[in-house]
Amino acid sequence: MKESLSWLGHVLRMKDDRLPKIVLFGQPSRAKRKKALEDNGESQNKKPKIEQPLPIRQYLDQTVIPVLQQGLLLVVKERPADPLEFLGQYLLKNKTTVESSDNKES
Repeated sequence: MKESLSWLGHVLRMKDDRLPKIVLFGQPSRAKRKKALEDNGESQNKKPKIEQPLPIRQYLDQTVIPVLQQGLLLVVKERPADPLEFLGQYLLKNKTTVESSDNKES
């Protein structure tokens, strides 16, 4: 009996999409079945694919790295007493540079 309760506690802590939790506490959603049918080519109505977000590296390269790189070069050049404070102020002051370049691309 103790093992059963221990296992039940384990199942309760699982994510909702895990099979043991679905079997014990509810029915599988129809959305998953529909997705499986679409993957097998059985769906009659093809919906356009939703645009995926950028991969992490590409996102950072486009948004953070350019201004961070400039700030780090300035830290190396000026060698302030508190480099992190200096870099933080630089990033806050120059964040509009990144935001305006994002607006141009959109």
